[in-house]
Amino acid sequence: MKKSIGLAAAALTALAVITTVPAYAGPPTDRPAPGTGPRATTVATAPLSDAEKTDIALMRDEERLAKELYEAFGEKWAVDAFTRIASSEQRHFDAMGTIITRYRLPDPAADAEVGTYSNPELQKLWDDWYARGMESKEAAIAVGVELETRDIADLKAAIETSDNPDLDRVYANLLRGSENHLKAFEALARGETRGPGRDRGPGARPMKHQNCPNR
Repeated sequence: MKKSIGLAAAALTALAVITTVPAYAGPPTDRPAPGTGPRATTVATAPLSDAEKTDIALMRDEERLAKELYEAFGEKWAVDAFTRIASSEQRHFDAMGTIITRYRLPDPAADAEVGTYSNPELQKLWDDWYARGMESKEAAIAVGVELETRDIADLKAAIETSDNPDLDRVYANLLRGSENHLKAFEALARGETRGPGRDRGPGARPMKHQNCPNR
C-alpha cells in the first residue's frame, strides 16, 4: 500500500514538472530570428542627423547621374563597359531608394527627368560631363574616371559622417562598386579591356577606416 502511494506521489511530481517547464525547442542555433539579424534593414534602425539626411539625398542623385551618363555614353559610343557599369549604378540607385523609403525621406529623384537635378552642383557636373562625353569615346572614358573619383571621395566623407550601421552597410557596398568602376575606366583609358568588378550586396559589412575609404 505504501509502495502504491509512493508511486502515485512520484507520478504527480513528474506531472507538475512537465507542466511548468517549457517544451524543449531543439538545439541552440546562431541563426537570428527573422527581422533581427545584422542585415535586417526593413525598418529604420536609428534616427538620422541632418548631415546624414543630406548625404543620403546627395548619393541618391549621384548614383542617378552616373547611371544616366553611362547609359547615354553607351548608346553613343557602343562601349560595353558603359552599359555594364550603368546596370551597376542602377542597383546603387535602387539601394539608396530603399534607404529613402525606410527612413521616410523626400526623394530628390522623384519625377525627375533625365539630366535634371535639384542640386545645382550636380546639375553643373551633368551639363559639363555630358557635353564632353558626347564629343568622343576617349572623352567619355575620361569623364568616367572623373565621376568615379568624385563618387569615391563623397562616399568616404559620408561614411565618416554616418553613425548609422544601416547606412554604413549600403555606403560600403557603393564604395566597393565605385572603386571597381574607377579601375575599369582607368584600364580603358590605357587602352586595356576589362570589365567592372562585381559589386557585393547592400547588406555587406562595412569597415570603418583610418586611411582607407568607406562610406
